[in-house]
Amino acid sequence: MNDLIRASHRSSDWEIERLDHRDFGVAQEIHAVLGLADAQEAELLQLVNSTEVEQDAEAIMQSELSYSGARQHGSLLGWISLGPDDEPQQYSIAMLVVRPEQQRRGIALALLGEAMQQAGGSSLSVVCACANRPAMALYQQLGFSPYRRGMMGKAAIEVVKLRIHLT
Repeated sequence: MNDLIRASHRSSDWEIERLDHRDFGVAQEIHAVLGLADAQEAELLQLVNSTEVEQDAEAIMQSELSYSGARQHGSLLGWISLGPDDEPQQYSIAMLVVRPEQQRRGIALALLGEAMQQAGGSSLSVVCACANRPAMALYQQLGFSPYRRGMMGKAAIEVVKLRIHLT
């Protein structure tokens, strides 16, 4: 595990746990954090006609992804979802979100550490908007390397797919 991730686990005042996203209350919490992060990213990417979060609590409950979250005093600070990638021997981070007011505390690092543990010896990938410089810097700092580019969504956002080989 990366030294940055180890340090975030040592200095944290929150707990990382698996989330039971099939529970309606938990799905609502996940959705609430997603809404805050979605609004922040829309502003960062300067999306004028950004739509609201497309994934509602019902869709979260039906997801086949694995969810882990960071909680402090019962409050969900952020979460990560992980599932199999379309490439063999690789898992994909579907989403990583942290409440805007909780960012820069090491929560994303701790959640990425949890995802790396779940992925084991496989590779781990993520798709990131090229204009999302904070996210790009985080992934590259941890050793993720870009290997594919494309456009995504109605707004034709330029994205890059990054991956890290875990041992």
